[in-house]
Amino acid sequence: MSQLQIPTIEPFDCEGDPTSLGSRWERWKRALEIYFIATDTNDQNTKRAILLHSGGMILQDIYFNIPGAHVTATDVYDTAVKKLDEYFSPKQSYLFERHLFRLMKQEPDEKFEKFLIRLRRQSSKCNFTNEDENLIDQITEKCSSTKLRKNILVLGDNATVAKIIAEANTLETVDRQLSEFHDRHNKSATSTSINKIDNKTVKRFTRREEVDSCCRCGSKNHKSDSSTCPAVNANCIKCGFKGHFQKHCRTRANKRKSSNFPPNNKYKKPKVESSQNKGSTSVDYIFHIDDDAMIDCQVGGVQIQMLIDSGSKSNIINDRTWEYMKQSQVRVSNQEKLSDKTFLAYGAKEPLKVLGSFEAPIKVGSNLLISKFYVIENGSRNLLGKQTAISLKVLKLGLGVNFIEQTPFPKFKDVQLEIMFDKTVRPVCQPYRRVPIPLESKINKKLDELVRLDIIEPVNMPSAWVSPMVPVLKPDDDIVVFGRDMKESQTRLEHVLTVLRDNNVLLNKSKCVFNGKSIQFLGHELSASGVKPLDKYIKTIETFRSPETIEEIQSFLGLINFVGKWIPNLSTLTEPIRQLLRQKVHKNANITAFWHNPQAEAFAKLKDCLSKIPTLGYYDPKDRTQVFADASPVGLGAVLIQYDNNEPRIIAFGNKSLSDVEKRYCQTEKEALALVWAIEHFHIYLYGKKFELVTDHKPLEVIFGIRSKPCARIERWVLRLQTYDYKVIYKPGKSNIADPLSRLCRATNSQEGSLGGEYHVNQIVQYARPIALPLKTIIDVSNNDKEFKLVKDGLLNDNWDHSGSINARESPT
Repeated sequence: MSQLQIPTIEPFDCEGDPTSLGSRWERWKRALEIYFIATDTNDQNTKRAILLHSGGMILQDIYFNIPGAHVTATDVYDTAVKKLDEYFSPKQSYLFERHLFRLMKQEPDEKFEKFLIRLRRQSSKCNFTNEDENLIDQITEKCSSTKLRKNILVLGDNATVAKIIAEANTLETVDRQLSEFHDRHNKSATSTSINKIDNKTVKRFTRREEVDSCCRCGSKNHKSDSSTCPAVNANCIKCGFKGHFQKHCRTRANKRKSSNFPPNNKYKKPKVESSQNKGSTSVDYIFHIDDDAMIDCQVGGVQIQMLIDSGSKSNIINDRTWEYMKQSQVRVSNQEKLSDKTFLAYGAKEPLKVLGSFEAPIKVGSNLLISKFYVIENGSRNLLGKQTAISLKVLKLGLGVNFIEQTPFPKFKDVQLEIMFDKTVRPVCQPYRRVPIPLESKINKKLDELVRLDIIEPVNMPSAWVSPMVPVLKPDDDIVVFGRDMKESQTRLEHVLTVLRDNNVLLNKSKCVFNGKSIQFLGHELSASGVKPLDKYIKTIETFRSPETIEEIQSFLGLINFVGKWIPNLSTLTEPIRQLLRQKVHKNANITAFWHNPQAEAFAKLKDCLSKIPTLGYYDPKDRTQVFADASPVGLGAVLIQYDNNEPRIIAFGNKSLSDVEKRYCQTEKEALALVWAIEHFHIYLYGKKFELVTDHKPLEVIFGIRSKPCARIERWVLRLQTYDYKVIYKPGKSNIADPLSRLCRATNSQEGSLGGEYHVNQIVQYARPIALPLKTIIDVSNNDKEFKLVKDGLLNDNWDHSGSINARESPT
């Protein structure tokens, strides 16, 4: 007997709607269990493998990053499912789920079976004591059939879910049969639809239509209004119009008899409406429109379908829709039984019967307005008038023209600024602070421009709140739109431009760059190959002359540290220069006497490294990650590497010089410190991800193991790394690329401070800092102060005054 070929199930959608993630997981897990039964799979390891394979790559990433999921016990599949259940099915409030259950109702044209399935699915999350009783209550209240509700009330306490299902199916079957019987019975009768044209001249003109055949293609198997007609989307070769074949084209006949007969509108349906005065009552002509313009909208809070009619001035609702809206508790106002308008079908002489009118809010998407609706007896379509459709932005007439307001700062549409603050907070009035003199003219010019553009306005009266102005020389106000491919980039760009246009935001075309292959952002150049610093920063360092003061050295090292992540052995190269920072001299003092060959060589090597800066790759959390760490007697080094299809790419370098205390550690402790420092240095890339920690010190494989008992210092370091998911791997020093980053660091006699790129003092703080008083002035003032002299006498001569008065006695001479 041949084995049955059973198709595998689809991968699980982990990135869909987060609100339905739990229910999607339960349905997918149920399908997986059915697959196991069909394939007679019982082994725990095999079931887990099929689970991970069928779930897809995203599910595998989630599974291998859940603590405790990847175990080697006998019940590996049950453990995996339990951990994934905890991840995908978080605990929810029964009160909230029951609230959602009470809001569910049967939608228009929704079958009772689908409505019941939705109710059962939601009730399973509510933890009802009696689920059937709650289902019966919800069906009775929110079903759309009045007959079904009546029959449930007749059953009373004897009502069960099974009886209600049988009753609902019977009613739906009967309604469907009655509808078919009614359609066939009135097949040849005159239609009373408000959109139907009843014109005897058309019958006299088109005798062939009496034959039961399609006037579009000539087939006798369907009518001309059937969607299966092959001529619906066909273009006529004779007249060029769409909707019929050349054999059944009537263009020539219409031209000959246009003076006596109206054109055949059975399939060609122009949109026409006219109005005439008849006393004080207006008369509107209503004509049938193509069914392609149907839209879903909410009228008074009830969801209905309406046909966009650009030829109608009024909104039309048929009587059947009006009855449904009343059952759904529609919210309306200004109801009138006597209509101020008379409606005529196009070509008809008798007016249509108007049952009344009302006003209600109509909503399409995010657009909402109040409009008037007329109820017509025996109408077939709900029509959305021209003015209402234009106001709701679902109908656009004429060519689209983008109007551009010629102002540099146009006002945002429908945006009003309101500054929120806590009224219980006491207002603060800060004193005036002088702005830097070079910026005064620029600031005054900018303030005048903001006042002229009505962005700010001057205040000529006392204010409770006063804060100093903070001038920003170059703000970062770029809008960056990107995508993984050209299609995604274009889609995002169109969406951004639409939002800017809707809010009346003007862009400077000369500053816009479209379809760029690289972008400059915050001092970096981003391209498909990776990240590198801007050329202007590299040229600035290359043209930097030899520093002559401590302040110039700090400025130079600040520029170097900006590109430090591209230089592997930065701490080694900068060590001779950083030694000058430990000289006890003033920052503006000349240090040319301390500038020797080691400093000059380091300065030249740094400039040479700038011409060989590599391009760092982009970090991808899905790729395999390794951290190489190594320690030397004077420094630490680390490299973050990722692998894509076994091709390595460097993400970042890191290095650190050891302090005097750390240099006295044994080599094992230095190597362990290198691992700890490397992980914490690359914390933003490693936390929450499994990675490999590579070292050239063999004992660390055991020391960082589960059963090791290291010394107290290393044990504290191991505890610091417990929040990370890593595996220590040994590689010899010749294959460890972090080894040269820690070598050749010079020993220092004093503890090195934490150096970085933060040596530049803020410009405003520099201008606003107070001037220090000379030491001689402080001594003279202190010697003339009576209280200070008493304190000094008490400290030197133990002669304290306990009277509490400064003038109780004079200090000794």
